[in-house]
Amino acid sequence: MNVAGPFAYAAAQAAAAVAGVWLLRRRTLAEATAFSFALTVLLATLAGAYSGAEALPALTLAANESRYRSLPAIASLIGWMQTAVLLAINYPVGLVAYWFVLQTYPLLKKPGPAPPDSDAPMHVSRAQAELGSSSMERLSISR
Repeated sequence: MNVAGPFAYAAAQAAAAVAGVWLLRRRTLAEATAFSFALTVLLATLAGAYSGAEALPALTLAANESRYRSLPAIASLIGWMQTAVLLAINYPVGLVAYWFVLQTYPLLKKPGPAPPDSDAPMHVSRAQAELGSSSMERLSISR
């Protein structure tokens, strides 16, 4: 990317930002921002396995959907296996960063339907949601 010059690099950065804005049509601001941030890994120099760390927030946000709940764990396990293989053959481990960017694909899809029996956020259990609403009711009754 550096060979193409500063204007090409700036255009690539703008394209990553435009992808995030485009994603706002179907995802939250946090998800669109995390995805756009993950794309910047593709523009950075590959200094090591941690150069893909910018993609990790997108993986975490993708896991908010129940169908992708285990994605961060599986992607990390495969990433560590790739790192071990690349180290064994004496190849730059920075390539693992691209793996984490590829695993942000769920954010490109429309969000899945919410579980039919719950209107609470996915990270809150039904019992916690009911406990929270009942304590709010008690608070409003006591006033």
